[in-house]
Amino acid sequence: MKSQAPGKLVLVGEYAVLEGAPALVVAVDRYACVETRTGGDASATLTVEAAEVGVHAARLTRPDLTGPAAEALRLVLPRLKRLPFNVEHVTLDTRAFFEGKDKLGLGSSAALTVALERILDPQATPDVIFERALQAHREFQKGAGSGIDLAASVHGGVLRYRLRGNELPERTAMTWPADLAMIAVWSGASADTRSFVGAVAQFAGREPSSYAALMGTLKRLTELACAAFQAGDVAGFLELIGQYGAGLANLGKTAGIDIETPEHAKIGAIARSGGARYKPAGAGGGDLGVAFCRRDEVTQVHDALTSAGFPIVPVGVSNTGALATQAQGS
Repeated sequence: MKSQAPGKLVLVGEYAVLEGAPALVVAVDRYACVETRTGGDASATLTVEAAEVGVHAARLTRPDLTGPAAEALRLVLPRLKRLPFNVEHVTLDTRAFFEGKDKLGLGSSAALTVALERILDPQATPDVIFERALQAHREFQKGAGSGIDLAASVHGGVLRYRLRGNELPERTAMTWPADLAMIAVWSGASADTRSFVGAVAQFAGREPSSYAALMGTLKRLTELACAAFQAGDVAGFLELIGQYGAGLANLGKTAGIDIETPEHAKIGAIARSGGARYKPAGAGGGDLGVAFCRRDEVTQVHDALTSAGFPIVPVGVSNTGALATQAQGS
């Protein structure tokens, strides 16, 4: 059996989504892939190949899947334990989320979680897969995170995403405006999303009034950006993206962290010179950023960025979410 799930880019709404604001996320055509191979009988061990975390043909002992590689696989171990005992080999492939040794920040762990949930239950509805993946991810992250990356991996396409207290988050499919283009740009360094989210949470506890004011601005901007995107108002969306990027930079400076790194700031200036608007995609501090422009401006923006030495990362929209297929010998 094989399964795959796409990665994601957050278009707008980082941090604000944790406070109940809407956010836009797009599934991208970089996929986490899982493949299982069965034997004739129940196997006492499960062999796991997961090269991106340094696991090579590791044999884990059932039923608890113990062994030297268990710690490296701790995120996915609960789902590996649910595999039927006649599955003797599983490959976890997230190489598409790397450029060389650099992890791009496209949501590889979320995509892998979703791909595993899909292979465990190929006939489940997307809503069921999302609910299971969200529960698993929140247990691993001790309640942190919005789950927006999981939604993109499950459903594909573009989603407006919004938390709703104890209810499942709102996930509304959106149509990409015909005249809008996005360019993913590598900032030069990977970032630790959880440390940045944690630092902002500490700032909120330390200076609640300053946090509330900054977050109020971000929440208003992402509401307006989602509405402009839905209406196909490209000019309005570009202007709001520029404002949201500035708001993220201000949040980072006030909280004492580089959400907008010097590299992000330089990329943003270059993008603006070509008519685009730019912001970090995700928690910031590195990873990818996204430049948005009109389609007829793509070439000039692309050329300006590459001439300045900033690599463009080829990504497109994945309109299909997590899939499972029968493989020969599975």
